[in-house]
Amino acid sequence: AVSYVFPENAPVSNWGENGRYAENHVVHTSTFESHALAEALKALVQSDVENSNTIIHMHFLDWKTINAVTRALKREKCMFVVQEHMRADFGLEEEKLSWIQRGKGCIKQMLYRHATSTCRMIGVSDAVYQDLCRIRGSKRLQTYMVRNAIATDRLDGQRFNSFQLDPNHDVIIFGTHFERKGVDLALKAVIKAGNGIRLIILTHCENDAIEKLDALCSEWRNYAKVFH
Repeated sequence: AVSYVFPENAPVSNWGENGRYAENHVVHTSTFESHALAEALKALVQSDVENSNTIIHMHFLDWKTINAVTRALKREKCMFVVQEHMRADFGLEEEKLSWIQRGKGCIKQMLYRHATSTCRMIGVSDAVYQDLCRIRGSKRLQTYMVRNAIATDRLDGQRFNSFQLDPNHDVIIFGTHFERKGVDLALKAVIKAGNGIRLIILTHCENDAIEKLDALCSEWRNYAKVFH
């Protein structure tokens, strides 16, 4: 069985088929404060008494939370996997750094190495993977790369055709998280280009996206369309 742990008050509408959880989706909620989350995961592992091969796979955790979770799970029979989505260079690749900034970056790397020393790590891009390998050193063999990308061939079926897209003029952006995915910047770029390019925004939260587009530009419908 697969269990999901969501932050408390996380928006879960439209998650799963027809906006409902499937029968095999066991969903738990927890505050994502580091120690509270660690205790929640420990309780889940201990409750799974029939399975000695529990795997915990988490995303978007900072080093403090990773450290708290690894300590809580130290004596438990499970594997802890963390998927890192952001660069872990801590700014050290920038050329113009003061010695204080460089020193802080080195300290953060040391803390990150210690926090992740007993877990598996996944990088979602070449750059993230290389950062992890460089920081983790001897733990490189427990560091993996799984590219975070969209399989665009899955858009070639009936659903894709129903959008009536023009491959020469339409640009698709996956924009459920409006600002984080850069939908606002993409719209500004399309408007500035003025060459007939149309922005296709795919989102789970259609009404929310439309409200944000209205606030951004009253004429956005001339340049973009929103699909759910």
